[in-house]
Amino acid sequence: ECKFKPTLLTKGNKISSKWKPSKDRLDLANPKALMQAIETKRRRKEYLVEKYKSQRDLKLSKECTFAPKTNKSIKTGPDVVVVRGMAKFMQNRQLAKQLEAEKRKREDQ
Repeated sequence: ECKFKPTLLTKGNKISSKWKPSKDRLDLANPKALMQAIETKRRRKEYLVEKYKSQRDLKLSKECTFAPKTNKSIKTGPDVVVVRGMAKFMQNRQLAKQLEAEKRKREDQ
């Protein structure tokens, strides 16, 4: 009833004589070699990812043509800045501190 018949790999079969193990195949019988192969593949993959990222970044930076013109020297003003009303503000602040001190003194007595 089932029409599909897979071709099995056997020694007498023509397909099996052409078949060769892949380089990517891992040998499970040798655990040290297996771990080394896994680590090598991991390092290779990291290298390729970094290579791709650096190529992409380089390509993107080549596409950027904007170069802003900036002032080389910064103009500085006088060292002392006069703020209107600062004297009055400092007086009020000093007065508030005195009132607070007097209030604490009365509460302590």
